[in-house]
Amino acid sequence: MIAWRRYALCVLVCWLAWCPLEIADAAATLKQIEVGGVLRTPPVLQEGEGFATPPIGGLIAYSMKAARDRLEAVESRDDWRRRDPELFTLGGITRPEGVVVDRTSGDVILIGHAEEGDAPLTLDDFVAALRARLIAGKWPVVSIDPVPGKPMREGDPQTVRFEGGIDNTQLGADLLDADHRLKRMALGLLPTGVPGGMVSAFQRRLTRARARAPGLLSGIASRLWFEPVQDRVIIRDNVVQLGPMSVSVFTEVLPPEVVGKNVDATSYHDEDCEAFARDISNRFDALARAHPTIARVKGVNGIVAVVAGLEQVDNRPSLDYWLHQYEIREVRTATAVKALRHAEEISESYYRGHVWSLTGGVKLQALAFALKQGDISALSEAVLSVRPAPTAVSWRLLIGEWVIPLSPGALPAAALGPLFGQAAFLEKQHRWDDEIAILNNIVQIIQSDDTANGYHAEALYRRGDAYNGKREYDRAIQDYDEAIRYTPNFAAAYRNRGVVYTLKHQYDRSVEDFDEAIRLNPNLFYVFVGRGTANALRSEYDRAIRDFDEALRLYPNDATAFGNRGAAYAKKGQYDRAITDYDQAIRLDPGTPLFTIIVAMLFAL
Repeated sequence: MIAWRRYALCVLVCWLAWCPLEIADAAATLKQIEVGGVLRTPPVLQEGEGFATPPIGGLIAYSMKAARDRLEAVESRDDWRRRDPELFTLGGITRPEGVVVDRTSGDVILIGHAEEGDAPLTLDDFVAALRARLIAGKWPVVSIDPVPGKPMREGDPQTVRFEGGIDNTQLGADLLDADHRLKRMALGLLPTGVPGGMVSAFQRRLTRARARAPGLLSGIASRLWFEPVQDRVIIRDNVVQLGPMSVSVFTEVLPPEVVGKNVDATSYHDEDCEAFARDISNRFDALARAHPTIARVKGVNGIVAVVAGLEQVDNRPSLDYWLHQYEIREVRTATAVKALRHAEEISESYYRGHVWSLTGGVKLQALAFALKQGDISALSEAVLSVRPAPTAVSWRLLIGEWVIPLSPGALPAAALGPLFGQAAFLEKQHRWDDEIAILNNIVQIIQSDDTANGYHAEALYRRGDAYNGKREYDRAIQDYDEAIRYTPNFAAAYRNRGVVYTLKHQYDRSVEDFDEAIRLNPNLFYVFVGRGTANALRSEYDRAIRDFDEALRLYPNDATAFGNRGAAYAKKGQYDRAITDYDQAIRLDPGTPLFTIIVAMLFAL
């Protein structure tokens, strides 16, 4: 009798789920590299750089206006991060709590506190988050993508993709490092460092395979999505306050068969990944203490949440210096990582050729909640009245509690954070009906609460996007209408309604919506792309070209803007310019089928 030896194989292909940003810093030579399947990421603070360490306790205020004035006064900027730790490390803030907008002086004041052992946050982080939301219009995301249509093998290169313009920043490097660590932990290739340990998803699966547990998938691809979300960002007039952060971890399974039998992927749950995900969620703080880049996820998500709230503040001071002039220190992020694999021998033939692959994502996001009631004058006064001098970059304030007062019942159930996270997860998979069902549930939870306007607007906006995905354009427009009714300054809702009007060939109405979105936020490049496209479709090619020019000024590496400007030049008979733009579009995104269509249209003229 022949004894067969088989192996259970677990393949990890990390893809985090996070648009290029122009950064300049001639002195920077920092680079993230991969060595032996491990990412080596430069630390946040370089040699000789300090960390502003105010006493633990009390709140810290940090003035963006004073920070700009101090930077503009610096004769040599090469070493200002080393010379001025207060300026670089946000006065020592490691846990952002909100922001106060001082319209009188034109200042934006970040509020937070410091906790012992926390990873530092920096001015670079804050500016990267500002540009992600206010220029790129995206949440910061990092994704490691396998080569489409190619079987994964150990050591194969996987492309790293960034969204929100965080490539070549410390923020992008740390998010990539954190996700890579989480996937190595899931595979059992890296100890968690948590007291008492955690059982990896791989070890759980191996145990079940050795016990010949029924229903294990053969050749499956499991996706582990790690999505920290700020459950509550409250905006009232000129004050933004953050609520607690939760870590939502979702698993998705794409199986071809269960030991020879085809199954419906939506009916299968990968209990090994789900159990590991629950451990990560429940013990995130302990995990963060053991891994600096994972610790940074919590702090930078707070910064992203502050920016999300700042987006909805009316008449906020100009942020042009930070959006277009400040130089973020370059950290050259990895452009590819190798696929990881963990294999263990199983002395059973039952799971012959059993292969399990694991992918996933990390995305920073926040839920903004606009209030129309509540007196916040005391909060503003608490921050502004104790400022030692107008030129002070940071200062401390000791108050018992820094909380926006809420009306009874002003906050919906705490379950909304995870529900929004689950809806976002379903959106990535284009599971529109499932996403709409979740969003309907959210709307039902909050519809009796007149004060929860921000949540209403967010739910309706996202449901409009889902109907747009289903090509049910009239229903999408109805939801965008309602979202705008609740939050009249909702630039993204105007933009997306403009896109739907374009798809319905109602170009004049789409341009009106894009005009309003630009009035509300003149830095969102993709709104100019949308208006340019609508102008081109109504044969106003010069206006279209001006819109695409502005989009590329704001965001110089957008392939769609180059491609559409090329089409506009072609319509004007300026073929040399059109070809130049097509070349640039193809260089930036050679795999997009759009350009094949555009080139065909060009030669059909």
